Amino acid sequence: MEVARRPEVPGARPIDAGASLAHCRQPPAPLLSWRAMTFLEVVAVLAAAGALALLWTSLQAREAANAAMRAACRAEGLLFLDDTVALESMRPARDREGRMALRRVYGFEYSDTGDNRRKGSVTMLGSRILAVDMGPPTDDPQGADFPRTVPRDPTTSA
Repeated sequence: MEVARRPEVPGARPIDAGASLAHCRQPPAPLLSWRAMTFLEVVAVLAAAGALALLWTSLQAREAANAAMRAACRAEGLLFLDDTVALESMRPARDREGRMALRRVYGFEYSDTGDNRRKGSVTMLGSRILAVDMGPPTDDPQGADFPRTVPRDPTTSA
């Protein structure tokens, strides 16, 4: 086997023409490298984690508001329409201990007769239900307070 030589350069080594170049290749880069994250990447990961936590707590609060409205409508003999509540507002507020929590107001619709739609709301602070507002009294000609009383049938004797 003949050895190829470069032009005479002081300190040059001969190159074997049949030798493989496998020793010169770089290994493939790993899919996940353990390099340090930049500040922007850390902020992005923390923002994504915060958004997921807000979404998770909002879904839990919405389920609690739905359960409270179902119970309130059942107790008053009302129909809880659309079987869901909708977020109307969300803002930070302080609870009894002075800690910051999210105050959420959920709106819903219900019916007392089955022919109308009335608006109500549920106010929550964190995971606690603060108030359930069933709206103003109905327009009852007899002057009865909410909930509406069922009128007697005049054909039956008292």
